[in-house]
Amino acid sequence: MAACTSLILACEPDALRQGDVDTVVITASMAFAELPLVDLGEGVLVEEVTQLSDTSVEVQVVVEPTAALGVRPVTVDDGLRLVEGAGF
Repeated sequence: MAACTSLILACEPDALRQGDVDTVVITASMAFAELPLVDLGEGVLVEEVTQLSDTSVEVQVVVEPTAALGVRPVTVDDGLRLVEGAGF
């Protein structure tokens, strides 16, 4: 049996600056099984995740003032699978 693969289609905005407090919207190609856990990499603290639709979540984040610069992989865990496919 083939595995279902879901990808992150969009992460908006796709970048923030050190010290920013903002909201990021993540959209996946398939519905989340449940409210997911979101990881935006080291130095980006996820404060709250709110489901907007079957395939998108709004994430309240704080970027630490000392966070390293550069692209981080976005990882979303909905309890059934890890969803990846975008950088932040």
